[in-house]
Amino acid sequence: MQDLSNVHPNVDEVENEPGDLSPILEISPDKGLFYRILNRVQRGRQAGVPLYLDLRDSDGNKLPVGTTVGIRFESPGDEEPYLVSELRDNIQAWNNLSIRDQQEEEYIDSVKLPLKGPKLNVRDIDTAYLVIDSTAVVDWSQSQAYIEGNAVTEAPKGGN
Repeated sequence: MQDLSNVHPNVDEVENEPGDLSPILEISPDKGLFYRILNRVQRGRQAGVPLYLDLRDSDGNKLPVGTTVGIRFESPGDEEPYLVSELRDNIQAWNNLSIRDQQEEEYIDSVKLPLKGPKLNVRDIDTAYLVIDSTAVVDWSQSQAYIEGNAVTEAPKGGN
């Protein structure tokens, strides 16, 4: 599948709230589809979802290194989204490497975000969120975020 990114038709950019673990991307498949996000790809040695980030504020500065990143998930009936990945409390690897370098074999493990299980299934009634806790607000006109397409499959709802 293609990357799930901030420019994908089923992904919405969201303005985060500084000082709170809040969404920057909302991922929700079209009606009748679901996404399976895998915790392991064939590149690199470690488990995790390859996540490529270039997050900048309105002045064009990279978000602070102490920014925390994670993935939350919400189904109908959930009181609030819950954490389905580890939280990375430092984005230095993303800040130090260009998107192109993040995708290279030698660096990919440093930009993987491990899920708490082997996969995450996102149905058309669910929403997955890429969340951050930062002192700065992401300016989407100057930022990029991708979940690598090799970690994502799209299938008809109810499919395997």
